[in-house]
Amino acid sequence: MLCGKWDVSKKSWMPQCRGKHFDSDHGVDTSQLVHAMDLDIDPSLKANASRYEPTSPKDFYYILPKLHLDHSKYTFIDYGSGKGRVVMMAATFPFREIWGVELSAQLHVIARDNIATLKDPVCHNIYLKNQDATSILLPDGPIVHYFFNPFNEYIMRKVWSMIEEDLLKNPRYAMVIYNNPVHKNVFDEAAILSHLSTELGGFWEVYEFKPSTKQPLVQADQPPNAATSSTSQ
Repeated sequence: MLCGKWDVSKKSWMPQCRGKHFDSDHGVDTSQLVHAMDLDIDPSLKANASRYEPTSPKDFYYILPKLHLDHSKYTFIDYGSGKGRVVMMAATFPFREIWGVELSAQLHVIARDNIATLKDPVCHNIYLKNQDATSILLPDGPIVHYFFNPFNEYIMRKVWSMIEEDLLKNPRYAMVIYNNPVHKNVFDEAAILSHLSTELGGFWEVYEFKPSTKQPLVQADQPPNAATSSTSQ
């Protein structure tokens, strides 16, 4: 059973889902929860924030290969990247770039120290951004937008509005991966997105934006195209 079968907003993860060996294996600090009220962010923003809680390695390494991405074409962006666990795990795939976007300076510093411990990452172009996710300038080229329930619906709508505006101005393939999708209605209601029937199980939703003039760079839950699939895994 996937770890994602448990809704982490209502129930603690089972021990095998918490990646309890991740920190000891890598010599990092990513597992300790940080509640929203304890984050070092403007008090007026805390009501919009979710607690820091790390993504399960078991889930992440199960989901990513099933998407059959040609990683070298994509920038991977983790919104609410916290202590950097997802950034570290994404670095084991050959993405063009990886961004971690985190509002808390405290968590940003921890992530920076954790990323510094990476030994021989597959992706070397890693950028940690200590800023508001609603105001980042997105890179050119295809993007994987990753969310692990980082904010409330109000902020999620603002972030999606920013992404949508960018895609309409500069159309290119984009994917949204939403782990524990409490506010999935934001993406379900987005006219420019298609929901991928990936049958990934658990609390995951995957969406894509595919410009009509371009071919998709992913075929979820289907054998990868030999001409576009990564050969590094």
